[in-house]
Amino acid sequence: MRHLTLCFLEGIVPHVPLAIDRTGSGPPLVLIHGLGSSRRVWDGPLELLQSEREVIAIDLPGFGDSPVLNTTPTPDALADALEELFVDLGLTRPAVAGNSLGGLLSLELARRGVVSSAVALSPAGFATPGEARFASISLALSRKAAGAISGLLPKLVQYPAGRIALTAQLAAHPTRIPPTEMLTAISGLTDSPGFDATRKALFDYVWTSREPLPVTATIAWAERDHLLLPRQARRAEAWIPGIRSIGLRDCGHVPCWDNPSLVARTILEGTAPGS
Repeated sequence: MRHLTLCFLEGIVPHVPLAIDRTGSGPPLVLIHGLGSSRRVWDGPLELLQSEREVIAIDLPGFGDSPVLNTTPTPDALADALEELFVDLGLTRPAVAGNSLGGLLSLELARRGVVSSAVALSPAGFATPGEARFASISLALSRKAAGAISGLLPKLVQYPAGRIALTAQLAAHPTRIPPTEMLTAISGLTDSPGFDATRKALFDYVWTSREPLPVTATIAWAERDHLLLPRQARRAEAWIPGIRSIGLRDCGHVPCWDNPSLVARTILEGTAPGS
């Protein structure tokens, strides 16, 4: 059973709650979604994950049910907020996993040594300036287009052609996404108050450290990622010495939609205690 909690982070956003779902049992695992998404993106792999871990799925500031930060939402500021959340929840070096922006934040928390292990699914932060501009503009246009037809979304998601049109850039198999899950995801993209500021800060960011991480970390790149292109995985491997790197076959940028069981196995293996 899920337990929605609103956590107050006084050090970062005074008296403002962040939303989480906490479920399952076992070593704690924090799940971090991507830009324009929410904790609901993990619904697919959640059943497998919670059978072996205590899962804490969060809404980043400005997304889902969480309010915006009171400062510019740079990756560093968001990582600070996550560190504060760990303290608030009484978590000591939990495992983390994230997708896209969440993948970058997972790696940053691993770099800081405040987590026990990390799995990053197609993480941001390894694009060239041209690739970053493409991704940033693409997401901004997707948000604008979805907002323009928001009244039609409940009908569009009922049809395979509609699901393909709405998420072809993010999923390898859009027709596999349940209509209700897609509607939640698209609504999150159009309605997130933190989207624009976070998008601008995110795509100005490049991973600058060239040192090995102090904890076990895995990069798992979706092999059919049309937003953050798979060639960025080679850059991540070169910039983070010793990191484990694998491919997610037949998956798009949001692999939870295409193959939730593969995502769950990848996370469980990458965050196994003692790994």
